[in-house]
Amino acid sequence: MKIKKLCAVGLTMAASLASAQTVTRCGGLATALYINWPTLQSDNCRTGYNPYETRLNTGNLRHLALAWQSTTGKLYGSPVLANNVLYVGSDDHKLYAFNAVTGTLKWSYATGSSIVGTPAVANGVVYIGSYDKNLYALNANTGTLLWKYTTLGHVTVAPAVANGTVYIGSDDNMFVQGYMYALSASTGARLWQVSTMPNPSAPTVVNNIVYFVTPGTIHAIKATDGSFLWQYFNGRSIDAPTVVNGVLYSAGAYVYAIDALTGTLLWARQDLPVYAVSCAVANGVLYVGGRNESYLPSVYAFDTKDGALLWHSYDDYENTYDLAVANGVLYFASSSPNFDAFVTAVDASNGNRIWQEHGNGGLLVANGFLYMILDDSQNQAFIKAYHLPN
Repeated sequence: MKIKKLCAVGLTMAASLASAQTVTRCGGLATALYINWPTLQSDNCRTGYNPYETRLNTGNLRHLALAWQSTTGKLYGSPVLANNVLYVGSDDHKLYAFNAVTGTLKWSYATGSSIVGTPAVANGVVYIGSYDKNLYALNANTGTLLWKYTTLGHVTVAPAVANGTVYIGSDDNMFVQGYMYALSASTGARLWQVSTMPNPSAPTVVNNIVYFVTPGTIHAIKATDGSFLWQYFNGRSIDAPTVVNGVLYSAGAYVYAIDALTGTLLWARQDLPVYAVSCAVANGVLYVGGRNESYLPSVYAFDTKDGALLWHSYDDYENTYDLAVANGVLYFASSSPNFDAFVTAVDASNGNRIWQEHGNGGLLVANGFLYMILDDSQNQAFIKAYHLPN
């Protein structure tokens, strides 16, 4: 059976890291019966890529139909999928668990404040942060609280779970200091804590290195103890970086490719009229969403080897974000100044539009379903699931 290496980051580590070296592989066999999307952007490498999708494709996507929708409070994070359950946190202080096929509510759990980040699921446990400064660990099947850890600041980003450890960032009350934590995934005991600049992004965890962004700066620290490895100043980047095959990709004022081990710049695109927002990587292509100098949203496709522009596409809305790639299709969300928003699907090879529907992002593609969120003006939102008829 053919093997696809989606995120086989085969780094040759320095001697000081060699003893703790493990290889992160975001991917696996080319076919599978059921696929999970258990964390922000699909995997700890933050690729936004599902290499296993076989049902939805460029030929049939025009026939997508609404399978179900469920109402929650206002949504800011993205849903995740594990074992046929869709998990999403809401501004109404609740984490919801829905049957991924029918939309039936399985359970909900109330935290002490708003949930604005994305959960992560690993080994039967769902982890979610809250504005009440806590990280919660819940039984993924029942919603029962297993443990919670109180941080020094608001927890507004997605956690990452790797090698029995939960990594999470937080801000203090005045947004002048950030923190990154490593906690035991089973007990919540703190393993280490480091201070960062304000507003740390969700962590990207690859090969015992934790990568994260504070506005304008990429950080790399050791997953074992939080000690400093390198920093790179890249100008206004805010989203979690993506790491694939030993290269870190980050979208900010420009688009950057950086050696993930050393922090050395490999290439950058500084010549395009785009303020980049988010990215996804699949099959040797870096997809970047943002907006051009006229504030029209743009989607760009670059060759990951050298940054060569493969194609770009413009739309009629201000901001392009939440990119996801599956089976030759690129999905993204875009918004306008009057808060009109769409989810669009294009051919990943050329950017030609295939399908579009009202939506605010939170994109997830797996098992023949496209999941997304739609906010209305009444401080509530909908989880919407689309699939092919019959």
